[in-house]
Amino acid sequence: MHINDRRLLRGMLESFGFAPQALDTVCVTFDKLDKVGPQGVAAELEEKAMPAAAVQALEAFLEKGAFSLDDVSALCADKSLGGSVRYVLDTVGRLSGGRYAVEYTPSLVRGQGYYTGMVFEVTCAAFSGAVAGGGRYDDMVGKFLGQKVPAVGFSIGFERICSILLDQGYAVPDEKPRLALLYGADADFADVLQKAEALRGEYAVTVLAAAKKVGKQLDRLQQSGCAAACFYEKYPEIKPLGENA
Repeated sequence: MHINDRRLLRGMLESFGFAPQALDTVCVTFDKLDKVGPQGVAAELEEKAMPAAAVQALEAFLEKGAFSLDDVSALCADKSLGGSVRYVLDTVGRLSGGRYAVEYTPSLVRGQGYYTGMVFEVTCAAFSGAVAGGGRYDDMVGKFLGQKVPAVGFSIGFERICSILLDQGYAVPDEKPRLALLYGADADFADVLQKAEALRGEYAVTVLAAAKKVGKQLDRLQQSGCAAACFYEKYPEIKPLGENA
């Protein structure tokens, strides 16, 4: 999985001298870095009549090769922008156990202009392109509701993934009973996810924040088909749901 943050990217580009109102079109060109290289990016920006000094500064930075999260964060006026990306990298490092890799990819843009923060894409060695991708779009829902609503979403290449799995001889596992793992506001979220992974040996687990009225939440979970619940603070105790529970 490759991750980036649109705020980091925009902060970096502004540091080179690109105007805020030009950043969307600059990002569209920057997204082609892996295909056309630094010189190709610079040439297209020149065609778009971007400031020569800004284009030269960006090209010089890209020509250095690999640039780290710390390198990019240092260029931004807001030095804290790299924190959310670092948090995800560190948390996933604790959870993955080497089964998959998540890396910061500064050239990842995700061209849609509605993204407001972190963006990501999932790639697979058996396929040349991305098999899933998405990100945060905190302003989109609010445009329809008239209030700010945080949101994150993604789409998957369903046919691509099925094709890859079938080529690898994947067999659909037996259906497992559904379980909700509920956690409180002060919980260590990385540890919550580790507990969820341990429960997945026997259950199809959904991780949810515990509501203030837990009883009503459990009723809704039971009505939606959940067979059991587990409170993070009482792990590994399992509470069956249903009329006879």
